[in-house]
Amino acid sequence: MTPWLTDDRRMLIAAALFAGWVASLALPAVTIFDGHSAVPMSGAFVLMAGWIGAMHFQFGWIANFALFAALWLLIRWRPYRRALRIAAALLALSALHSLDLIVHPEANGMRGAHAGYFLWLGVCLAAAAIAVFYSFQTITERHDQPV
Repeated sequence: MTPWLTDDRRMLIAAALFAGWVASLALPAVTIFDGHSAVPMSGAFVLMAGWIGAMHFQFGWIANFALFAALWLLIRWRPYRRALRIAAALLALSALHSLDLIVHPEANGMRGAHAGYFLWLGVCLAAAAIAVFYSFQTITERHDQPV
């Protein structure tokens, strides 16, 4: 049986996810209220200043590292299944943790999220889902081999 996620498709999906991540950097991601006015911030600015969020127990920024780890493991010829699942779990958990910014925007000085944030969140969750799917697909491929 031919696997659904072939090598070519994996490379294409990883490239599309990376392109979506790059596009999220160019789009406005969040609006910050600085006390006088609301200022929209691009995804690139949020990426550069995101490490500050860890001081407020906001770990969504870590999802960027987990995204690169998951994409790197996806494009490998023989990915490590366990590492792929760990990267996918860390990616999904840290990306979903950033939803606290949407649920409690006042506590973070925010006024709203925009297309860049939602594109980034979609890319992270899609990469996590595809990584988990592929890690289990490789197991079924091993069991389909004739003995």
